[in-house]
Amino acid sequence: MIHQIRNSLRYISYKDQREFMKDLRRVYQAPTKAVAEEELAQLEKKWKKAIKDWTKIIAQLAIHFKGRLSLKF
Repeated sequence: MIHQIRNSLRYISYKDQREFMKDLRRVYQAPTKAVAEEELAQLEKKWKKAIKDWTKIIAQLAIHFKGRLSLKF
């Protein structure tokens, strides 16, 4: 997970990274998978270049982190 976040930050200017992380936090702290998918769609609209790989691997991440940390997919 951390590697995916760090890779995404390469596409975002330093001054915008805090805002991006705040928006990303809404995805992985979502109470349900449906809400997380909706937040991811919003994130993709705003940060399209940085999020392009996330849509491909989100299902894998959900399975990997099921029941762990604050990911509640």
